[in-house]
Parts: sequence; C-alpha cells; structure tokens
Amino acid sequence: MVLDRDLNVVCTEPRALEYLARAYPGHADNGALPEPLSSAIRVRLRTLDADSLNAPPDEGLVLTAETLTMRIVPLHGAKDYYLTLLLEPQARREHLRRAVDRYALTKREAQVLTYLMQGAGPSDIANALTISQATVKDHVKSLLKKTDARSRAEMLTKVYGRE
Repeated sequence: MVLDRDLNVVCTEPRALEYLARAYPGHADNGALPEPLSSAIRVRLRTLDADSLNAPPDEGLVLTAETLTMRIVPLHGAKDYYLTLLLEPQARREHLRRAVDRYALTKREAQVLTYLMQGAGPSDIANALTISQATVKDHVKSLLKKTDARSRAEMLTKVYGRE
C-alpha cells in the first residue's frame, strides 16, 4: 500500500484491503486509512526524526493492531513524499519469529522464508531481494537442511508447527 504525504491511499492491492478490514471492522474502503490507524501513524511520524524514518526497509516504523503488524517505510527517489505501508498478518509473523529461533536462521534465510510463506517462487524472491535465482535456491537448500525437510511443503508444515 502506498500513501501520500497526507496518508491518503495512492495505490494498494485487494489483499491489503482485506487485512485492514479484518483489523478494523466497520471501516469503509473510501481511499483513506481507518482513522485509528492514520492517527497512530501521524503521532509516530511526529515523534521521529529524519534518521529514524530513513531506517532500512526491514526496520522502518512498526505499528501493531490485534491481528496485523504494519511497517511504514519512506519511498526514496520520488518527486513527492510517499510512504509504503506493509501489512502482515500476526500469525505469519509469529510463525516466522519462532522458525528463526528454532532453526537458527540467518537474516537472509528469514527473508527468503517470508516470501516462501507468502507463496512466492524463486524468480519472485530473487527480484524482491535483488539476488540471483541461484542464490535463492541456495538459501532454500539451507532452509531445507536446517528444518530437516525434504520439500518446501514439508518445511512450511514444520514452520507453521503442524508436524
């Protein structure tokens, strides 16, 4: 989801709207964020200095709702000021956190696993992380070894704790 300077939604995808609807029941999709969320973002943005907001994308400004973790990262290089609002269901985030601890995953392995949990393929992951597909496959092999799994499906079953 991309927001302008006034926190209006510039572009989004249907899944992001579904996540917001679950986190903020009764919110009408009128091109604006739910008021509690926009208020919380404004308060946090006012308390941050420029260096804090320019943190790397894997950090950024993090807000949580009951069912959602939201990360706000500025978009650099645009003529105007825009923010990216990344939405992630809490359950997936908790499974990822436990997998990182349980299997001693590196930061990059955790990033690859995040995309695998979203159903992304090697080319999508390579593009998103700006690495080669061969490197993605190496990380997947490492994940399979660390989780003692023979396939991605088995690995994800373990990560989600269904084994």
